[in-house]
Amino acid sequence: MTSPQPQRADVPAIRGWLLIEHPGPWGFSAGADTPALPADVRAAADALGFRINLIRQHRHVPRPGQERCFVSSPAGGRQLLEQLPVDRLTGRFAAVAEALAAGRPSGLATPVAEPMYLVCTNSRRSPVCGGPGRSVARAVAAAAGPRAWETTHVGGCRFAANLVCLPSGVFYRGMAPAEAAALIAAADRGRIVLSRYRGRAGLSPQAQAAEWAVRQATGLDGMDALRVAEAGPPDDDGHREVSVATPAGTYQVTVRPRDRAGQRYDVLAMTAPGCLSITTPRSLPTAAPGLPTAAPGLSIAAPCGEAGPRFGDGRHGSGAELPEPACTAGTEVRFSHGVLERKPATGSIGP
Repeated sequence: MTSPQPQRADVPAIRGWLLIEHPGPWGFSAGADTPALPADVRAAADALGFRINLIRQHRHVPRPGQERCFVSSPAGGRQLLEQLPVDRLTGRFAAVAEALAAGRPSGLATPVAEPMYLVCTNSRRSPVCGGPGRSVARAVAAAAGPRAWETTHVGGCRFAANLVCLPSGVFYRGMAPAEAAALIAAADRGRIVLSRYRGRAGLSPQAQAAEWAVRQATGLDGMDALRVAEAGPPDDDGHREVSVATPAGTYQVTVRPRDRAGQRYDVLAMTAPGCLSITTPRSLPTAAPGLPTAAPGLSIAAPCGEAGPRFGDGRHGSGAELPEPACTAGTEVRFSHGVLERKPATGSIGP
């Protein structure tokens, strides 16, 4: 199976999810399929930046009145997932969503310890999702059991089959059924398979672009291996600076808006904490057996210099050995058609 290889983050700018169990049939949008959903719930989801999705489990039809409902958000720096009855949405959803988006448990719903894996299978939205999506959904169900769900539109039909991991907010694209077991195993270990990585929800569009670029440049695959700061103010051209802290130090990433709405950003350049060792294209150091390697022409760079702060536990560190310093600090890098180009920090980086 093939799909467009993103050379930049391509994930909807959302802060969280409201997931409602609904066996179907599904229409073009979740909103049209849930006319009885209270107006205050819809308004709160829109105001808080939460996506409403319908979900169902393979070969499982809930009894009427026993449908489950989940709320999740990684936006507050913590990965949180809670469950509450559908009949408690009115009067509770807004408070639960606000708490989770702020990085704290709500106290109004039941915490869910196990992750959820959502595969888009909404054929009414896109036939591409209905065909490959269902095949991947069955494979994910075989690998993840009751943690696997089919879902309505998640965005990016051209990248089907799409998978979303909650509560982390990690998006994967272009999956094949044979890859499901390896990807789920990596996710259960707290790692991101970078060769299928689309980006991570819960971050601002600017932070998302910077996070994706640093991961692709360094091979860092741990969920907690990076810390992304909020973007600085825009300059006259709309360019913004984003700081991304890694175990080897902090990258400074320059991004610019890709659209007038400022919902997508491109990476212009990165300044490494020490230097960058540009290598020939090779497999990402974190690729699991059975999964594809990095995109052709995408060079993988590893930072060097003095070690910086480390985050998370030992499972979530660097995906590769860091070389000894071989160049001066402050080397500047820019993306050109998906390839990283190294330039001296004091020199020109072109038009």
